[in-house]
Amino acid sequence: SDVAYDGDRRVALHRDLRTLPVLARAGALVPLDGAEVPGNEPVNPEHLEVLMVVGADGAFDLLEDDAGVGEPTATPLRWEQAAGRFTA
Repeated sequence: SDVAYDGDRRVALHRDLRTLPVLARAGALVPLDGAEVPGNEPVNPEHLEVLMVVGADGAFDLLEDDAGVGEPTATPLRWEQAAGRFTA
């Protein structure tokens, strides 16, 4: 519902069983499986959706591992608040 809460306090959130509250601090980058209905298999997704919580700079290194075959690949995800720029 796009509500921002100030930190350093306790908040009681009441939701029905169909709704999940998601709390993240400003600058958080949350990679999600971009499929319309994500599966539960432990495989790399076809494409990603990145949830960006604006309000501060954010950085996240996405690690992709092919089940121990070869070296993991790191993809830096960056959000620059002042420039309004996301890079991957």
